[in-house]
Amino acid sequence: MWAQGPVLPGQTPRRCYSGGANTLCSATSARTWAAEGGRPTFVQEEVTLRRPLGGRAVLRRQLEHLLAVGQLRHVEFQVMPTDREDHAGMGGELQVLKLKDGSAVGQFDAQLTTRLVSDPKEVHLLELRYGIIRSQALSPRESRAFVETVLGET
Repeated sequence: MWAQGPVLPGQTPRRCYSGGANTLCSATSARTWAAEGGRPTFVQEEVTLRRPLGGRAVLRRQLEHLLAVGQLRHVEFQVMPTDREDHAGMGGELQVLKLKDGSAVGQFDAQLTTRLVSDPKEVHLLELRYGIIRSQALSPRESRAFVETVLGET
């Protein structure tokens, strides 16, 4: 899963994204980000929206929650369809967090490794990769329709 969002200095980043466990941000966290001037975005792999971890009822609640959070004007989510043969996020999860002072930090997760990035050139590379990931995913409107379809199948 790949995401980008703001963090204020001295605060713990609010994670509005997750890996394969289908954990999604809360509407409260998303509203708080908006009040702080943030615009969280994330791209979720399709398979995490279909795998019924915890059972079908749990999956259904998660999909409903994703749609509710996605209705917030300042939150954007996209789905990376499984039928994409490859994409820029195949190397692992990444996150880019914008700080209030205009700087950014990043984190890249690969198998058995997590790397924090603060060098501006390296963070810029993560931002570019995230942009490519977003361009390869379904649009936000298509993603919402996709999640509604999956919810209807659940």
